[in-house]
Amino acid sequence: MDPHFFTTFVQPCLAPGAALIGAGAAAFIAWRFGSIQARIAEQQARTARNKLRLDLFERRLKVYQAVADYLEDVPKWAPGEAKLDEHLPNFAAVRWLFGKEVSNWVYTELVDEAGKYVMERSALAQAPHDVARAALWLTSGSMVLQKQWQRLGEVFGPYLRLEDDPAAG
Repeated sequence: MDPHFFTTFVQPCLAPGAALIGAGAAAFIAWRFGSIQARIAEQQARTARNKLRLDLFERRLKVYQAVADYLEDVPKWAPGEAKLDEHLPNFAAVRWLFGKEVSNWVYTELVDEAGKYVMERSALAQAPHDVARAALWLTSGSMVLQKQWQRLGEVFGPYLRLEDDPAAG
């Protein structure tokens, strides 16, 4: 073997080879850290999305409960007593947290039906009447409220799920 072989052929290849190995190692480490950071970013995004869903769910549930409380209180009101002012601020956020169908139901059908119930009950309490007529009205009046209870579940139900949001689609 020629003594100059190492200095002539091998030694000039060592520096670029070492640089190539070093660059490859650095690229691998950078790729590995990048993929770890990407995974962490995905997990953080998923956590943020879940937190947003949970916060939205909690706010919606609070409005749902306010509307349910309103429905529960209506039959307890004395004739001529309408306490809508006490309840409206509690479910005012319905416009921003739900779709139009929920807002329309709350502010038109529900409030109108509850108002009619209270007004008819007031008129019935003041008018002379027989027992059969009063019983008939009380039955039909409670049926109106029963229908609103059913509608409450139908209208709010799709929005009180954590997995899929009808307002998002």
